[in-house]
Amino acid sequence: MAKDRTAIDTIRGYYYQFDLYALRILESSGEKIVLEGIEDVDVRTATETTAIQCKYYEGTSYDHSVIAKPIRWMLKHFSEHKAENFKYHLHGYYKDGQKKLVLPLTVDFVKDKFFTYTEKKTKVKHEYHKELSLTDDEILQFIGKLSVNINAYSFKDQYSCLLSKIQAIWKCDSTEAECHYYPIILKMVRDIATDKDIANRTVTKDKFLEIIDSCKKPLFDIWYAQKLKKEEYHKQMHKLFFSPRGNVSPFERFFLIECDDKIADVDIKHMVHSICKKWSKISQREPTPFVPYVFLGNLTPERMANIKRMLHDDGLIINDGQPFHSSPFYIGDIIRKPKPGDKLTIKIIDDSNMIDGILGALSGKTREIYQFYRELPCYDTDKYKMVSICVESTDEVVQIV
Repeated sequence: MAKDRTAIDTIRGYYYQFDLYALRILESSGEKIVLEGIEDVDVRTATETTAIQCKYYEGTSYDHSVIAKPIRWMLKHFSEHKAENFKYHLHGYYKDGQKKLVLPLTVDFVKDKFFTYTEKKTKVKHEYHKELSLTDDEILQFIGKLSVNINAYSFKDQYSCLLSKIQAIWKCDSTEAECHYYPIILKMVRDIATDKDIANRTVTKDKFLEIIDSCKKPLFDIWYAQKLKKEEYHKQMHKLFFSPRGNVSPFERFFLIECDDKIADVDIKHMVHSICKKWSKISQREPTPFVPYVFLGNLTPERMANIKRMLHDDGLIINDGQPFHSSPFYIGDIIRKPKPGDKLTIKIIDDSNMIDGILGALSGKTREIYQFYRELPCYDTDKYKMVSICVESTDEVVQIV
């Protein structure tokens, strides 16, 4: 249990850092922001650089030893760049104990509480300021460049602050901020921070906004999915995309689903049947009948044939664009409009290479693509509405759709 708690805290620490990165970028005003530079975040103006170290300890009380090591890293950097205009900032959240730290810092205090320590294994005592040959005047100079905030926002409060900033910049409501802009920002910040080239980890607010504005498609990846509890994530995705108000519009909907090795054929059959029933309208009174398209990725031909057989045995008409045994694929057949009163029909796409052709053949019709993937999306397009939703397992699709 302790290991699980530690793992959860570590993961929340990553999200806390990513949210801080995003907030720093969005709150900046022209300066360059370097992610994972000298410290977690470097803010560079024309005249100075501020190196920011971020620590998130939700389950830990503040103690001087908790921030001593990052402050020693800063001290070492200072000792190597005394003549340069660097500033240092430690940004941290702790469960309690903040009153132990009395500001402003003094030379004697930092030498005693931060720079002097004993190694646990060797029991060797270190006086780090002496090892770096720093005088009291130089330590005082370092203190003048150092700021410490151990009363930073909590995880929840920082996230709320970031969403408010997103709403203010893009003039959007809270749902759009959380479900459109935030997933894009989270992915962008993560990609920037993990790039090996420091030039690519350097960004300005204007460039950041430009890239975000160019992202038209929502992308809900594994990092966004794991930030929410699974049930909450399912409910959010369902409410956003699969809970229409009023009548379901007669659009051409494509469901692209990556199937994992754990899900049984019978469960895939139930999933496809459920999608078909919810996203079809073929009654006699329906003026514009429609049925969905489904692509099931990562299945062998044998499994695909078995699933089609079970769907057929359930009374569904299978339209896969192949009207007879061993026939070639006919786009005209698979895009044929159902007639009012037809039996329940499912359009199954056997090969992902067919998707572009089918979409293109549906000229003049509204097309929507919903892709469920586990690691990387298998399909991408800018021509039509497309939503990519990450799931840990295929059986989650039923919970969302």
